[in-house]
Amino acid sequence: MDIALLTLLIAGRTTAVTYIVGGLLGALYGELVILGVFALDSSDNFEIWHLLPLLVFMTLAALIGLVIGSILGAISGAATGIVTAAITILAFFPLTPNRAPLYRAIITIAGIIISCTTIYLLAFPLFRWVFPQLMMGLSSIIYTLMPAVIAGLGAWWIGGRMAKWYERQPQNSPQYEHLSAEAGPESPVPAQISTDLDKPHD
Repeated sequence: MDIALLTLLIAGRTTAVTYIVGGLLGALYGELVILGVFALDSSDNFEIWHLLPLLVFMTLAALIGLVIGSILGAISGAATGIVTAAITILAFFPLTPNRAPLYRAIITIAGIIISCTTIYLLAFPLFRWVFPQLMMGLSSIIYTLMPAVIAGLGAWWIGGRMAKWYERQPQNSPQYEHLSAEAGPESPVPAQISTDLDKPHD
């Protein structure tokens, strides 16, 4: 197993998946914010024609959220990927079955901490610069704390998927260890790295 290749795969996959998930969650968050503002402003005098501007604002909010979420997701994913790769190589290479739950818990918790911290530190100055009039009182919590919570939930999902992917790698199987021992250090057994995150676990 090429450790350098494994490191690049873990860091790259984590960054790519977090980039995509960040964009989707950003778009969803943008729509939820618009719905919340619309519900507060139109609770007493709602009319059917209000739906058209609502749809327009929701579309714009989704696009803006998609862009911002993707950028923040890429930054957060890169940081998480580097830490995850370091933890994997230094402490869980190869991964034995009895240590798999510990590995999954550690990289998931690390991902949540990194994602929440990164998004909070980046979202607060960003929203304060774009929407200075909104960054007061409860609004500051909605626009800074909520994205961090959403990012944490996304990191929890991504951490579990990455852990399952790594657990399926050939170098972590007893058969690979047996063949490597028979081949000896002069003839390493080649390992094919899986690239399918969604492959069912046997």
